[in-house]
Amino acid sequence: MEGNGSDGTPRSNHDLRNYQIFHSALLYKNFELANAYMANICTSDCDDRLSLLEDLLNVFVSHKLGIPFLKYILSEEIDNTSNPRELFREVSVSTLLMDILLKKVGSSFLKSTFGLIIRELVKDPEKNYEVDTNRVDQDIATENCILIIDHTKNILDAIEDNIIIFPLCLQILFNHIRNTVKAKFSGYWNLSVGSFLFLRYICTSIVFPENWSIIEEIPSNTCRRGLILVSKLLQKLANNREFDDKKEPYMIAMNQFIIDNKLSIYDILDNYSNLSQGKGEIDSPTIFRIAARRITDTSESSVERSDNKLNTHRKKRSRSNSRSSSRKKFKFDGPLYKVSPPKLEQSLRTIVFYYYN
Repeated sequence: MEGNGSDGTPRSNHDLRNYQIFHSALLYKNFELANAYMANICTSDCDDRLSLLEDLLNVFVSHKLGIPFLKYILSEEIDNTSNPRELFREVSVSTLLMDILLKKVGSSFLKSTFGLIIRELVKDPEKNYEVDTNRVDQDIATENCILIIDHTKNILDAIEDNIIIFPLCLQILFNHIRNTVKAKFSGYWNLSVGSFLFLRYICTSIVFPENWSIIEEIPSNTCRRGLILVSKLLQKLANNREFDDKKEPYMIAMNQFIIDNKLSIYDILDNYSNLSQGKGEIDSPTIFRIAARRITDTSESSVERSDNKLNTHRKKRSRSNSRSSSRKKFKFDGPLYKVSPPKLEQSLRTIVFYYYN
């Protein structure tokens, strides 16, 4: 596009016509030009590829094509992947775009869901959370192990209870990942959903909460170690993997937590990627868990806690089903987030300039 300004602005009628043609082609329903553009960005040595991809996403979002565009990109990666365990694990067009979206629309959910837990964990900058007996005494390691498990359990419960405020657009995309992966790799949908929900979203935000507006201050090194350990435990649980004695033997003591919470993590992955909830009836896995607690502990307080948990779950499912019912009548065709006209114009100029140069 010769004759353009340094920022890609068309300066003649001919340039303006090319600009308009490019804009229309970019928004074509098959997204072929956009896909080629992104592949070029990701295979080049471009230093600002994230900002370029964000500009591209802004264009589709402003035209209410954000979700169809992202569904197309996610499907492309699934179609071109032969090993289901490698899906969304490496840096790719789809993971970069989803990372941008998660940061834009998902930060408030994280802060509301477990912000208080994170702030409690980092409030004492001198607190040592180390569990490696090569670095601290056994007694301290054991005490810290219990503390890490408690914090992780609190975060897990908060995630399970707060699906009602989870951004609908993310749940729609997770549902698309679930269904598309199930069609190709029957038993691996939970790993793929977990790659985004935990690996690229929740666990990343736990390690770096200041980058997700969960807290304002930068955690101390010792507190950061605690955040890393919580993230490791949560990620192992999401991957349905236990710690072994080769890589991290000091984490083996936490394997029982992973075993005890396998049903909980499955429920979370299921609910956060499922747009068709039931009719409000309590689900069998929850009944099984509550019944198991009654069998192992028949004290009056334990039975009372189980009853409270059962009632809480019924109310939670009822709220979730109410939201699901309204969703079935609601077609999500709005923008994922707001893009101002000046921002949209600048995004288009940047894209055109990069594409033609």
